Amino acid sequence: MTVGCGQPCGAQSKSPSETPKTSWHHVREASRHPRSSEMKEEAELERFPFYQVCCAAISNFVGAFGSIVIFPYMPFLVQHFHPELNRQELGARVGLLGSVFFAGQLCSSTLWGKVSDDYGRKPTILLGFAGTVVCCLAFGLAPSYRVALAARFGWGFLNGNVGVAKAFMADVCPPSHTARGFAMLGFASGLGRLLGPSVGARLADEVWFPSKPFLMPCIAVAILQISAMVFVAMHMQGGAPSEMAPQSRHETEDGCVDVVLSTRDKSSPPPKDLVSVPPRTVSTLLRDPHVVAACMLYASLGFATTITYELIALWPILPPARGGFCFSSSMIGRVIVVHAVFVLFIQANLFHHIANRVGYIRISMVGSLCFAGLTVALPYTGTGIFNDDTAAGSLDCSELVGSPDNQIDWGTWGAVAVISGMQSGVQVMIFTSSFVLISNSCFPQERGVVNGGAQTLVALTRMLAPSFGGAVFQWSVSAPESRPWPFNVHFTFILAALAAMMVWCCAAALPTTGNKPKRLQ
Repeated sequence: MTVGCGQPCGAQSKSPSETPKTSWHHVREASRHPRSSEMKEEAELERFPFYQVCCAAISNFVGAFGSIVIFPYMPFLVQHFHPELNRQELGARVGLLGSVFFAGQLCSSTLWGKVSDDYGRKPTILLGFAGTVVCCLAFGLAPSYRVALAARFGWGFLNGNVGVAKAFMADVCPPSHTARGFAMLGFASGLGRLLGPSVGARLADEVWFPSKPFLMPCIAVAILQISAMVFVAMHMQGGAPSEMAPQSRHETEDGCVDVVLSTRDKSSPPPKDLVSVPPRTVSTLLRDPHVVAACMLYASLGFATTITYELIALWPILPPARGGFCFSSSMIGRVIVVHAVFVLFIQANLFHHIANRVGYIRISMVGSLCFAGLTVALPYTGTGIFNDDTAAGSLDCSELVGSPDNQIDWGTWGAVAVISGMQSGVQVMIFTSSFVLISNSCFPQERGVVNGGAQTLVALTRMLAPSFGGAVFQWSVSAPESRPWPFNVHFTFILAALAAMMVWCCAAALPTTGNKPKRLQ
């Protein structure tokens, strides 16, 4: 099924009998049943690739699960290695242990994307599973803090599956199913981020191995990775991207370049005059404004969302005089559960319908405006948060220890949970749209390296955002007297909203053709 020409055809046209073949068994079948052949070919392309989508979704699920499973017990792990430190002195070491994973991804994401373009998505993902198994077990068995740091760095370095899975999803999903496929990818990632901390905390509470008290969560990650490896090995398509992508280039004798959509018959080789589109070099891709805009959209969103994730833990625990609510850790945990409900509902039921109707660029633009507005509004959620409003202003959070839930106004807690939950729902819609926009900004043979580059950028912003956001927030609330607006508790929220507006700018720079896979013009 010929889609279009890649350049103007020559002045002399060929007769139908002289036109070269344009697909593997196109001519013989079309001569007998031309319409049925085209309909069969279209049906093959439009069928939802369920098992292939499941392979990508499972890869993202176990990746998200493993990346965050250690977060609940990191302070206790550091204290296990350094019992001489008190809890106020653990922060720097805990922060380093949390960020070194993203440092590993920063160093390797582009490399793994290039490997997947050259040698195939499947072997790259399987190698990522194997690397994760080795490093997570090494992390659980680490005899010292330095070994744990090295293992955690390797955990991030050897696992480039997040970017490769996105490239693979774009390879196997036809345009009519792209939104549905990427919604499943986002759903799987959200589920992994939801289950990872809860499973990690639960397994770390149980002392399975007295000499290695934090080994069991790592064993759980290894079991999940091995199970995913077996499933992917059995069901995922192999080979190089050029063999999987439903795009090829046919150069005729008169200079016409036709793009042919076809499913490849493995039993017969392609004709010699049917060649794949050559990938551009990295330097050429960096000069493509659409590739740069899509990757910067993803990186800016990663920076803004990382700050907001940090704020939802730092801001509510402040006393009322500083603009907080004196929330306990259990109440913050319940807020995060509400976030997960919003995210999973939107990904499972709404995203693919909205994307098919309005497109990914409009979702990113409108969503970034909503995200910025909700972020600015969040610290205004309420002031009368205690049942005794007259005492609220002077009450110290330490006075709530032992019975916080009896003194908190649950209406205010609900406002915080719903507004921040809506914020998380909007975030995940923009994230999922950015996955598609990145893959659509390049040709199929370039998706691995482009997604890897985007993953490198977002790893960098996620490394910088916690330190930046934490320092700014501490400055804004640590003065002896409350600073004037906007330099009080609102300041960090405003900066996060400005980062969200960068997302709008990047989305506005993309052409409307970015809603569809990139084809030869």
